[in-house]
Amino acid sequence: TLVIDYRVAVTNDATNVRGTTRRNSAVFAWNDGASNRSVTAQASNVNVVEPNLTVVKGVNPTTGDASDELTYTIDVANPVNTNGAMAFEATLTDVIPAGLTYVPGSLETVIAPPLMAARSRG
Repeated sequence: TLVIDYRVAVTNDATNVRGTTRRNSAVFAWNDGASNRSVTAQASNVNVVEPNLTVVKGVNPTTGDASDELTYTIDVANPVNTNGAMAFEATLTDVIPAGLTYVPGSLETVIAPPLMAARSRG
């Protein structure tokens, strides 16, 4: 018996999008002295998965006068789905509109399970 193990990595490029199927087969060829022979084996298909992030932003209250504080909430989620994956190297940018200013110490980040339980304030 001959067993060969090797690893590959899914590349991070434009051709590998959610739902793409990658196939891999191997051919073992030999000559038995009388003729050339071969057998082919195919591994199970590999389905490419990607995160399916959603971003929802809200503000409360929706009206304000001078010195009133508004609370903006941004909810980033990766809903459980049959063809999803964790998101890596993700960046969220939120620019505070003109006429508003950040209230020092008001930033609160909550990472909900199952990712991890953590709270940070800034």
